Amino acid sequence: MAGGYLFGAFKGTVYSMIGVTIGSAIAFWLSRKYGRPYVESKIDIDLMEEFDEFIEKHGRKSVFLIFLIPGLPDDAVCFVSGLTKIPLRQLVVLALIARTPAFLLASMAGSSLAASEMMKFGVFSLVLVLSSVIGYLKLDEIQEYLDKTLPG
Repeated sequence: MAGGYLFGAFKGTVYSMIGVTIGSAIAFWLSRKYGRPYVESKIDIDLMEEFDEFIEKHGRKSVFLIFLIPGLPDDAVCFVSGLTKIPLRQLVVLALIARTPAFLLASMAGSSLAASEMMKFGVFSLVLVLSSVIGYLKLDEIQEYLDKTLPG
């Protein structure tokens, strides 16, 4: 939201996406360079095992889905994803594409707040919060759906 507030919706989204993409690439690279012991020192073991299984079972689609749902622990996903065989460039592209809608919504909310357009700010913020809450609450159901519909 800060990017949208300071630079407007478009530039705020672009600047935020540049920053998050660089940060994601660094996290992917760190986990590749230092391996599993490094990642385990940064991430809760239970969370890591859950993501390990999900990502191993569904590969790129699961990484995309996790990044698409706002509010999920993206940083943890970056570190765990970096341990997979998915090429680094593909991980960066998946993260960039999947994160863009949430960052756009947040930037639009920030831009609306800066322009004192409180109704728009409320709508954008509500959509962002609801999608985060629903995605988090329905993650198990989404995972079950993927288990049934995607090949292992």
